[in-house]
Amino acid sequence: IYCRQKLSEEGLSRDDGFVWTLDSGESIGFGFDDPEMPHILQWTSDTSRFTSEASPTTPMPDVEVDAMGSRSTIALSDGSELTSEIQAQQSTKVILFSEGTASIENPNLQPQIDDEDDEIVAITLRIDLSGIAMSVIDNMSDNDPGREILFLTTEGWHVNFSQSREGFHEMELRLKALQVDNFIFDTEHPILIYCPSNEDIPFLHLSVVRSIQEHSETLVFSYCALRITLIEICGDRKTAETIAQFLHPLRKAREEEQNDENWISALTLKMKTRYSRPNRLKDIEKNVHTANSGRIYLEKLHLHPIRLSLTFTQEGLEWNPVTEGLMIFQLIRGMASIADAPLIFTSFVVSHAFESPQTLLGIISAHYSSQLSSQILTILGSLVILKAPADILSNVGTGIKDFFYEPINGLVHGPAEFLEGLESGTSSLARGVFTGLVRGTASVTELVSHNLANLTSDDVFIDERNAYQKKLMQALRVDASRTIQDSLLVAGTCVAKGFRSGANGIFEQPSIYASRHGTAGLVKGVGKAFVGAIVKPVVGVGDAAVVVMNHVSETTSDKSIAIAKSNKRLRRALPCASVKSGNNVKLIPYDEKSAQVQQIVTGRETEDDAYLGHVQIPSHLIIASDQFLWIIGDDPINPRRVRWAEISRFGIYGYSMKIDVFSGQGPRSFTFESSLKDLAVLFGLLSMKMENSSHCTDLDLSLRGTSYSNLPGIKAIQAGHVFGSVNRHTHTEAIGPTQLNDEFIKRCYTRVNRMGSFMPNFFQLLDLEVWLLICSVGQMFTGLSSRRCIAVGIINGSGEPIQVKRVKLVQGGSPCYTIPTIEYNKNQGVLHPGGAIICFGWGAIPSLLQPGNVLINIETNLFVTDLTDSISQSTVTQALPSWQVSFLEKSYDESGWWAKYWMLVQKEKTILSAS
Repeated sequence: IYCRQKLSEEGLSRDDGFVWTLDSGESIGFGFDDPEMPHILQWTSDTSRFTSEASPTTPMPDVEVDAMGSRSTIALSDGSELTSEIQAQQSTKVILFSEGTASIENPNLQPQIDDEDDEIVAITLRIDLSGIAMSVIDNMSDNDPGREILFLTTEGWHVNFSQSREGFHEMELRLKALQVDNFIFDTEHPILIYCPSNEDIPFLHLSVVRSIQEHSETLVFSYCALRITLIEICGDRKTAETIAQFLHPLRKAREEEQNDENWISALTLKMKTRYSRPNRLKDIEKNVHTANSGRIYLEKLHLHPIRLSLTFTQEGLEWNPVTEGLMIFQLIRGMASIADAPLIFTSFVVSHAFESPQTLLGIISAHYSSQLSSQILTILGSLVILKAPADILSNVGTGIKDFFYEPINGLVHGPAEFLEGLESGTSSLARGVFTGLVRGTASVTELVSHNLANLTSDDVFIDERNAYQKKLMQALRVDASRTIQDSLLVAGTCVAKGFRSGANGIFEQPSIYASRHGTAGLVKGVGKAFVGAIVKPVVGVGDAAVVVMNHVSETTSDKSIAIAKSNKRLRRALPCASVKSGNNVKLIPYDEKSAQVQQIVTGRETEDDAYLGHVQIPSHLIIASDQFLWIIGDDPINPRRVRWAEISRFGIYGYSMKIDVFSGQGPRSFTFESSLKDLAVLFGLLSMKMENSSHCTDLDLSLRGTSYSNLPGIKAIQAGHVFGSVNRHTHTEAIGPTQLNDEFIKRCYTRVNRMGSFMPNFFQLLDLEVWLLICSVGQMFTGLSSRRCIAVGIINGSGEPIQVKRVKLVQGGSPCYTIPTIEYNKNQGVLHPGGAIICFGWGAIPSLLQPGNVLINIETNLFVTDLTDSISQSTVTQALPSWQVSFLEKSYDESGWWAKYWMLVQKEKTILSAS
């Protein structure tokens, strides 16, 4: 066989080019030194055909080396045929010359079949799915219940696979729509990834045609094409940090790494392993082997253009020590806010590609990365800070272009068309200038309103405004067919909110800050109220103006209205797994009813509370969340929320559930009737938060009172009493004149020290004395000198002496007073059975530097407790084994000025009779 390279399509001289000879059974390796020349091999079995003496009409057989499966045939003198074919053997292109009698008319790529009698079975497999969804649950935190953070939705799957009799595998994949909902709390964008759907054009379309090569290790694809439509990506800093924490395991803090004795040697070994290459020759050989093994052949590869739209919102977040020191979070915090930054990647088209997958992917990556680097200026032009001037320039530029283009385009067709084009261009210019100015003004106004809202320093107002803005934006995304009346109604609501908040702040801010920080707080509250009364209405008017201007710009703009976007569904409700599972949640199928109930708990995703479970009984809807027990009856707009710290006792009695709740005037009871199945579910919900809680008691604290006559050490039959029932009366006549000293403490000490369990109204008198102490402090410290106070009463019902080791005000502004009954031994510090002791103290005057809170610590030989002056889940009471501490009362002032506790110490599982 005589071979040479075909130099050109035209003007080829048969005397040109190097000719080499291939004997029968011989193999020769060759290559092309000029990549610009055609990779076409001319060959013949007669060397005279490469000379000028050969007839110019004699056909010269050739074969295209780059086209896998390309063939050419010549007839020999004995009637047989000599065929050359391009094949792939062990990831190498091979030109195989063979002698035979069969001929192939089509020189293009053909499948290889061993036997003419063998038939390839035709198979067709089609799969149609309405959709596939995936939830991402973040359950890494030990303190917070698990939460669904992302929800991936894919719709309209169509997969078609077929095997034809001609020897081809054909696969087609179509995906109609894709969307990723963002359920991370307090994020700016509810949709992370959005791909607009079209009935005619799917979001993803992949087509692959493969030629069956039975004895070839190389995959041969005749055609491969991929098309992806527009992808919109919207994120913010909190979303990026949450996803980064979820994907990357948390590393040790820097302090721990520095304290590690072996961290220097470990770092040195890591750097040595990474950067030291003792046998570089083996690495080169490995890379060469990887590049030349496992090659695939693509006759036609077509990747259609890709369009992306990026939006990132940078926001201020509280410092989180978990993310400190990680490079990814430093990059996220350094990013600027961008809005609708367009990224357009051109198509990638290649023919006769014969490369390994790694090499091919590297080439494709280089194609897109080079285009990304060239679009940096486009991203910079989409910065939020440049949004207003960019909108103006864009709209005005479009109007100017139409102003000149439309008349010229009409002039080509005639005078009438010229006038029409002049009219159209002029209106487009006017519309562009007007729309650009309105949108620019709306952007500036929105920025000014946001900064003015932050200037008020009113966290409640800022949070309410942000929550309303998010709800408004979500409503506008869903309802794109709003009228000017709808926009004016929303604008009026914004103005009303601003004026109402400013007016309420005049009365609320001074009292709130005075109660928190005293005299300095009063001055601060008055200043905030004055600033808020002026600024908040201005913010409301600015928000209203933005709503109206956005509506006007959308109406006058000739651009198509944006497609309404909304979440595919509500966030998945994840109930608590079990009582002893802590914050672990149970993954169950999505339930629409539970998701709607969860919206009540979270205030439509504006409050950071977690759903634990719910039960619907005939009269009420009972919901258990991480912070509250929700009781919803006939008025669903104003549900009753009970903190877990306020629940004293619960139990099932027949076909009813009774829940006792502490209040400012003693315990209150709620009774719910339902089936035993529903009551068992409700009991399980309560047990999740109350089983191991120190707030819960097993006493029946009914309104008719408990006598406690069976307590060990009680010497007389006691009258029934409900602790806290005396709180509703203000005994000013019993207090007497109170001066700035502790005389009222001494008088109370004298009275209580004479009391004992031999008195039939012992507990009632004790409760009254505690309330008189609280009233005395309220009378002694009034106005700007008001102070918070705390009173704790302890009753020994254990039957054993209780040694009081320490009673201390951890936070406060007074000594910690202990006022015992007659059963207390002062010398030994022992409270005998049946006795009681009162612990009392008050805080400092609130100021800007400290709020004046009170925290008391009580330590005995049977239990330890820390109690505060307000309802708090941090209140802790721990008893030794075989002992229990029950709360008889937990009362709090609504304004946060006093707290009153009564505790009963017993042996565990002691049963009392109530009379």
